[in-house]
Amino acid sequence: MRIEASRVSRVLVIGLSCIGDMLFATAALRNLRHFLPDASFTLWAPPRIIGMFEEDPMWNSVELYDRRKDFSGFNGRLKAVQKMRGGKFDLVVDLRATLMPLVSGALYSPLFAVNEFFFPKKIHEVEKWLYFFSSLGVPLLYRNMRLHISSFQKNNVTTFLKEKLKGNPFFVLNPGADSAKRWPWGHYANLGEKLVERYNAYIGVIGYSDQEQKIAASVLEAVGEKGIDLSKKLALSTLGAWLSCANLVVSNDTGPLHMAAALSVPVVGIYGPSLPQINGPWGTIHRVVIPPVSCAPCIQGKKCKQGVGSCLSRLPVDTVMNACDDVLSESQRDSEK
Repeated sequence: MRIEASRVSRVLVIGLSCIGDMLFATAALRNLRHFLPDASFTLWAPPRIIGMFEEDPMWNSVELYDRRKDFSGFNGRLKAVQKMRGGKFDLVVDLRATLMPLVSGALYSPLFAVNEFFFPKKIHEVEKWLYFFSSLGVPLLYRNMRLHISSFQKNNVTTFLKEKLKGNPFFVLNPGADSAKRWPWGHYANLGEKLVERYNAYIGVIGYSDQEQKIAASVLEAVGEKGIDLSKKLALSTLGAWLSCANLVVSNDTGPLHMAAALSVPVVGIYGPSLPQINGPWGTIHRVVIPPVSCAPCIQGKKCKQGVGSCLSRLPVDTVMNACDDVLSESQRDSEK
């Protein structure tokens, strides 16, 4: 299937529910937007990711698509199909790789699962989406992810940090994630102390769930007066503004890591039960650190016979600290070019 741009005036994209997965698709969506500059673009966004896109001018319309609440069961699916057909879209792309585009009534209804069969194996998720849209005839002009931050949000954070930091660097630690992907919070606390000592940095700490907020509180206690509490349930647009102002982000393999990468912020990604070659940091200065065990990285997650997250407990703080030093040095050299 090859898309004729002249025949497309209305586009629907059905988004993914995970922050990182959705961001991985944005590089290809930038190319689609450039390919169809006069078309109207609508995004159906699941609750978890809608906050990243509501103010993005790339989209003409961003609508909440809560599959579990408003479109569950057979009747819910039927309601979604009716809504989709009522939009009279010329192109429907479902990033979840379902068969819904086939009943959309759209002129073009490509299926990712069919095209994926012909892609190179074991490539990054960003590259998969680039291949997919390229197979539809979309020129590849962009390879970097996109995350729009409003000037209002950015200015609010910048103003606060200018007064707070007084010229010192600002780093962000994200100790939260699925339990199988968490580097121990005590290691994060130790890392925070080292970063404060070496760089005189202020340390923002993220945490969303109740458990993550408790972890964040422990890390903040360790870094003392240099800590900045970002552990409240911030809107994604607000979190993005904070991340965009950071000189470094250290994170487990979870959404904020990929938000920072999309914003071209230097990152250190901590990986164990996930594959960085498939879903590692993309498009920014970065380092990936993995535990010193022969089986890492892997995809076992909570099925690990050694115990959930056991490998990450073996990842030394000094190894992550060295990665931070490397990233900051490279970032400094890059800024001097």
